[in-house]
Amino acid sequence: MRVLMLSERWFPMVGGGEYHIQNLARELIDLGCEITLIARSLRGKEGAVKPFYEMQGGKFKIYRLPPTTSFTNPIGRISYTPMAVLKALSLKDEFDVIHSQSFAAGIPALLLKHMLKIPVVHTVHGIYQEQWSDLISSKSKAALFKKIERFILFRDYDATITVDKYFISVAKKLGYFKRNIIYIPNGVDCERFESAKKKNEKYTFLFLGRLVEQKGLKYLIHAAKILKEENFQILLAGTGPQEKMLKELTAQSGLKERIKFLGYIHEEELTRLYLHSDAFVLPSIWEGLPLTLLEAWAARLPVIATNVGGIGDVCINEENALVIPSKNPQKLAEAMKLLIDNEHLGKKLAVNGRRLVEREYSWKIIAKRTLDVYKNLID
Repeated sequence: MRVLMLSERWFPMVGGGEYHIQNLARELIDLGCEITLIARSLRGKEGAVKPFYEMQGGKFKIYRLPPTTSFTNPIGRISYTPMAVLKALSLKDEFDVIHSQSFAAGIPALLLKHMLKIPVVHTVHGIYQEQWSDLISSKSKAALFKKIERFILFRDYDATITVDKYFISVAKKLGYFKRNIIYIPNGVDCERFESAKKKNEKYTFLFLGRLVEQKGLKYLIHAAKILKEENFQILLAGTGPQEKMLKELTAQSGLKERIKFLGYIHEEELTRLYLHSDAFVLPSIWEGLPLTLLEAWAARLPVIATNVGGIGDVCINEENALVIPSKNPQKLAEAMKLLIDNEHLGKKLAVNGRRLVEREYSWKIIAKRTLDVYKNLID
């Protein structure tokens, strides 16, 4: 099976979507597929996936489209669609199915579907219909983004894969639900997290992800201020547009010794961070099914997460996670203190989380289900 993947985002941009594509591609190649990826050329630190390319024996090809810009650059974003279409047309005899893997990639995928008569699969990594008003203060702009999102996500793809069930509920609510919407969650590689864990002098909470409004990190800082007298630290791994604001808020709260900003982290270092932490915290305002949550469970960490998006489908309060309302520093602080004080509860959550990912979220299972989608469309 020859698969053309389209994604506006790719390394050196670092996020769950990039790791999703990398891990899915690796397992699909093991199942006999050849993968070609067309992505934007983005500015940033390179090196995150070079070993991945080298290990694939030529079965993973990548084409980076000019111009080289930051991810949010409007020229880069607008030019991706025509550039991706032209590049794909030049490779039209080299793939059997098209799989668009980021929001904006849906448009060139649809154009190619009608031009080449090739099946198209689109993966939805998140939907923000009910959150645009939190993102954008202007009501008119929020309404416009809602319309754009509906236009891209609810098109005539031959199959739509969603990584969380929340998308299905929104599709039903909006009257867009079709039988070709398929739930296939994110996956995780449990073997990465088999090394011995480290014992910390201070109870260590880990957050891993982009420093953006969506992740609700200002509420984590407020919660840390409530717990100022406790023996803990918070590691924030990642970069993003809110980094300066969050550092200023940390300083104003007198928490510079408690909250450490680690910046961009390579994959090997990420594994070490999981294994050297005591708990994982995800204070998001909205989410799909975040890959970092599954990785935390694979690393046998207790998890604190907000009850938003697809999180509520997998997190059961006091069984495999502590589930709290979003935008609530007091509840977040109470959950953090509960883990600091109750080692038995933390171990219970960690064990149950690990069992869940071993049973249902292996990348081998995810890749097999995705390949079945491709085969059904081609057949």
